[in-house]
Amino acid sequence: MATAYVEYGQLNAAPVAGYQTGSVARPLFGTCIATEALTIAGTASTGTVTGAATKTVARITADTACFFAIGTTPNPAATAANGAVTGSKRYLPAGQAVEVILASGAKVAVIAIS
Repeated sequence: MATAYVEYGQLNAAPVAGYQTGSVARPLFGTCIATEALTIAGTASTGTVTGAATKTVARITADTACFFAIGTTPNPAATAANGAVTGSKRYLPAGQAVEVILASGAKVAVIAIS
């Protein structure tokens, strides 16, 4: 079963192309506060962990390529009327990680590529 893994934490510093500027580059993602695993299937799977003062960034990885979305009601399957991808849907390649800013109340959702 394909799975997306989400780690929630706080920012170490303001995001600059994924890393903090300065002489010692540190990852954007700080201490891990919570984790969850989401099943990647033909229908959207939405996490239960929400963004908060202690959870301001999410690191998402998946064992298969998928689409993901972030928001209070995220829809990783959303497309515009003309079939174009909307801003709410992003591609995540298998085995790669992406770090995204998480607003208060926001969740992560994933869906299989069809």
